[in-house]
Amino acid sequence: MKCSGCSLEGDKYTLFNCDSCGITKCKECGNFTASEEKCFALLKRKVILYCPQCREDTGNIDTLMQKNRKLKQEINILKENKTSHQKICDENSALIKTAEDMKTYIISLEEKIKNLQKDSKTNEQQNIEYNVKLKQKDSENNNLLAKIDQLKDTLEKTQLKYRNTQDECDKLKEKNDNLEVMNAEKQKQINALNGKNKEEMHLHIENCSETKQLNPSPSANQNDMITNDQLKIIFRNLQVNLDKQIEEKLQKLSDSLDKKISNLKKQLNLPLKPILFSEVTKNSEKSNSIEIKENVQIPENSILQDQRQLMHDIINLDIQNVKPVNPKIDTGKSKVNTKTSLDKAKDHTNRESNTNYSIKSIETQQTHIEKKEEDFKIIKHKKKRHPEIIGNNKNSALKGVQKMVSVYISRIDANSTVESIRKHLLENGIKQVEIQLGYSKYPDIYKSYIITAPSSLHENIKKPELWPEGTSISNFLYNLAKSRERLK
Repeated sequence: MKCSGCSLEGDKYTLFNCDSCGITKCKECGNFTASEEKCFALLKRKVILYCPQCREDTGNIDTLMQKNRKLKQEINILKENKTSHQKICDENSALIKTAEDMKTYIISLEEKIKNLQKDSKTNEQQNIEYNVKLKQKDSENNNLLAKIDQLKDTLEKTQLKYRNTQDECDKLKEKNDNLEVMNAEKQKQINALNGKNKEEMHLHIENCSETKQLNPSPSANQNDMITNDQLKIIFRNLQVNLDKQIEEKLQKLSDSLDKKISNLKKQLNLPLKPILFSEVTKNSEKSNSIEIKENVQIPENSILQDQRQLMHDIINLDIQNVKPVNPKIDTGKSKVNTKTSLDKAKDHTNRESNTNYSIKSIETQQTHIEKKEEDFKIIKHKKKRHPEIIGNNKNSALKGVQKMVSVYISRIDANSTVESIRKHLLENGIKQVEIQLGYSKYPDIYKSYIITAPSSLHENIKKPELWPEGTSISNFLYNLAKSRERLK
């Protein structure tokens, strides 16, 4: 290579070709500076090389370049305006369509309003009629309520009567039970008396027959008839007299009995309920009358004797069952089962040796435990923490600072970024989140991120449905992260 001006030979590092005309010139002919020489010597240069003549011809190139740049910018702006204009036109056309749709919708709404006005008029009339019916029903309900109150009062009264009648029935049942027991005892006594009376009658008849055989006479039949009639009359008179005497005695006994029972009940501080002898006799007569109809006829004297014996038995039973108010305690009986000093000396004590039993010793408690391990109580020394209470008032004048919690998410694709994860969380409705890149053993295969958020969003971030398959989710531990940084 040679210079066109001085014909100097050289390399590409000393001779340079003009970019416009292609003439080769050296440093001196081209008036190049040292810095320009270094730039032109580079293989991949970006600066344009001009010779002195070309520089004069192309003196206003810089201004033209600036104008070109401005024009390019204006062209780009116009292109953007065109695209925006098209978008605006499309939006306008869409708005026109929506406006037409809105007009049709408004017309349909007006028709609906007219129909609703008609319906409202009909509804008003129906409401007036319904209110009239309601007033009538209210009056009927008030009448029913008054009737219900009356019925409740009657119910309460009937319930009280029913309770009182129940109490009376219970008392009557107790009396009937006692009377049944007494009647059963009477029946036994009456049956025994019946047997005795029959035997006596048989003996009396046999005696009469023996006397007739010993004293026979020609007018025996007539005398026998007279004696039988006389005996019947005498027997009836005796019965009447005996009945009167027995009734008088029974009344006296009943009065004395009532007095004794009242005195005993006063001693026992019990309410007085005297047992009238007339009631007992009435019940006994009823039961006896039924039994006599079924069985053989019994004379009245035997019944009165039974009643007498029954009253004596009742008196004896009442007297036996009565206990004194302040009974004397037999002090002698209480000392029967007490241990003496000799008996106590014979008892075995908990001493280690079996010798010297006569020496006094104090009993000691057992040192070993007889319980099983299953029966032992489990003692917990750890104190339970009280549950944390968090405020919920959003309308208060004060402002609270929420507790921040961090979550460690690993094994996400290596092509993922912080912005992609933030978009993913925003799509799922999670905001106010800070995301940082975490440490991962194999960054070319997967990445890990640390997400810090308020405690209210902690559960939403840890949902497995939010993250893809293969990712691992856990709470971030700051102390563990610090230890890893130290190892680095």
